[in-house]
Amino acid sequence: MLGLVVPKPKDYGRFLANAKAILAFDARGTDVNIKCPTLIIGGNEDRTVGTEAAGELNTLITGSELYIYEGLSHAVYEEAPDFYTRVFEFFDRQR
Repeated sequence: MLGLVVPKPKDYGRFLANAKAILAFDARGTDVNIKCPTLIIGGNEDRTVGTEAAGELNTLITGSELYIYEGLSHAVYEEAPDFYTRVFEFFDRQR
């Protein structure tokens, strides 16, 4: 897994509160009002939310772009060497 080091949370209470909030949150079935250009990035090895979540967002947000990295997981922002280049290129195309 690319030598990824996952740090321990500094405050388990805060971690658990965030985890519970995330697990309880479901935007499906709501009116998505995102109208700005949107880039959705995921990894096909994401075991946290899976690629299905990225695909659902792509379907819900009209005109959004979806990119899935092969062989990477939930932390693509740390794992993909071209992550920030891809994001900045997306911003450049929006000008």
